[in-house]
Amino acid sequence: MNALALATALVAATPQQATQDTITPTFDWPAGTVLAGEATVTQSQAQDGQESPGESLQVRFTRTVSAHPRGLLVTSEVQGEDAEALPAYIVSQSGDFLGVDGVQQIVAQMREQVLAGLAAESGGEVPPAARQMAEQMFTAESVEASAREEHEVLVGMWAGRTLRRNNVMITRMQTPGSVTPDALPTEVEYLWRGFAPCGEGEAETSCIELEAAFFPDGDMLATAFERTITAGNAGMQLFVNRASQTRTVRILAQPDGLVPRRVEDRTEARFDIEADGEFVELSLTQTETTTFTVGGGLDR
Repeated sequence: MNALALATALVAATPQQATQDTITPTFDWPAGTVLAGEATVTQSQAQDGQESPGESLQVRFTRTVSAHPRGLLVTSEVQGEDAEALPAYIVSQSGDFLGVDGVQQIVAQMREQVLAGLAAESGGEVPPAARQMAEQMFTAESVEASAREEHEVLVGMWAGRTLRRNNVMITRMQTPGSVTPDALPTEVEYLWRGFAPCGEGEAETSCIELEAAFFPDGDMLATAFERTITAGNAGMQLFVNRASQTRTVRILAQPDGLVPRRVEDRTEARFDIEADGEFVELSLTQTETTTFTVGGGLDR
């Protein structure tokens, strides 16, 4: 082979994606797509710097995409008694979030489950304040916000957008707080970091690496957390004087469809609380790591 032919062959064999400065990811979850997922969730908390032993939970689930009159229906099925599935939601063919399927029924079920648990603990009587708490905690808006956030993180923030490598973009959206179902105004910084292998043994450019950081409004987070704590305890004298939260999500996804392959999700929150004349600094940390495999499902 002469030098010109050798050079041509080498250029043709070099992945062009590795030197790309911009990409425009597209949404493509065709009906019939099944994602098998495995997630590990760890939680810990500290009070005045004294850390408590954390909890760890492992979950297996499937996420299935099927046809819907309005576009596509994304449903989740979870294996494990302690795990809760994300409500089924509807998206357009281009990936726009359209809403939760049967949201009013889901809200009613959530409230009934909480009230049933309280009734079992109290011997059948559920105080009016507890009913009010359940109504405040579980609303159509909070359920919609949770599902919307999940889809926006995986798809909506990226699909159809031209992204420049390591260029930070900023937007604002409504997201649930880590300790409250209330949807809070949140500043979001997001960027495309480059290419990476989707998994062991896969091509270096098989996935794109995306990252988003969420910063909910601190004052509104403090108010929502205070309301959540005191909702079922009318006589409680408690004030959340300051609150802050940072959630960082790192995603490996296939660039030609935004099918997720790995998601690392870490939330750190801090609260300065005043109760009965005492001051407490509470810190909460949750880390969730999820790997996805295209195809497959739960063991029956």
